[in-house]
Formats: sequence, structure tokens, C-alpha cells
Amino acid sequence: MARRWIVVPAAGGATRFGAPKQYADLAGQPLLARTLARLTAIEAEAIVVALAPDDEHFARIIAPRAGVEVLDFGELPSGCPYIV
Repeated sequence: MARRWIVVPAAGGATRFGAPKQYADLAGQPLLARTLARLTAIEAEAIVVALAPDDEHFARIIAPRAGVEVLDFGELPSGCPYIV
């Protein structure tokens, strides 16, 4: 069986939106939290969230989740054979 990784790009600066939209409230939860909740239902080796190096919100707003790895943009997660 092929290895499946899910990559969630969440490193945008949201300059037009005015605030980091990955943390914007959507029905009482941050958009990124809702996304990760849905993605954890998919059978995958890991879910990788790609953040901007200066992201100050993820650790404070999003609770740690099993199977979800966080990387600062430009850093490869452990065990990842490559990122295309």
C-alpha cells in the first residue's frame, strides 16, 4: 500500500483578509481546527500542517492532535520521504 500524507498549507499572510484566515471563526471553531477534524477521519500516515516561520497562533489556538505534525515553512517532518 502506498504511503499517504496529507499536507495542509496554512502559511499565508492573509494580507487582503486582514487577519490569519486559518484561525478565523467558522461556526464557533477556527477554520484550521475544523479542517483538521475532518482530515483525521481519512486514513493517512500523517497530516502535515505547513506554517509560516513566524506563526504565533497555532500552538495557542489549535489543540495538539494525534497524527498531526506541524512544520515551519522550509522544515521537513521526520519520516517524510519528500515533499513535492
